[in-house]
Amino acid sequence: MLNKAFLVDFHTRLGQWVLENHDLLNQTIPSFITKAGRIKRMSNWQAWLKKGIFFRDKGVCTICRNPLSGDLFLGIDPDMDHIVPLSLYGTNDPSNIQILCNVCNNSKRDYSSATSFFDIPYWNLEDDNGLI
Repeated sequence: MLNKAFLVDFHTRLGQWVLENHDLLNQTIPSFITKAGRIKRMSNWQAWLKKGIFFRDKGVCTICRNPLSGDLFLGIDPDMDHIVPLSLYGTNDPSNIQILCNVCNNSKRDYSSATSFFDIPYWNLEDDNGLI
């Protein structure tokens, strides 16, 4: 789930499948499909899921990389954002969710699959010549 390029590609293709098969989905699980044939938005994210995504994204906005915790934390929960928006037939699968600051989420909106492909390691390893 750390490879955002893979996740964007996977969920874009999955969204294409949802678009092509919205009649089948509407017949089998109509309570999860909108009239436009898209997946319905989740109204509540479980606390354990929010925490897991927060740690996966290392507590920073996925796009601008500003910290969403620690010394600069302003007491505002990070926005849970669909990498591939529901309007583009994205899903509510946890691998399609990222955390964003409010500014980035408001600029991304529901028409973009913007994310950052830059990854910050959990730790730096050193060898005799410096960082590996």
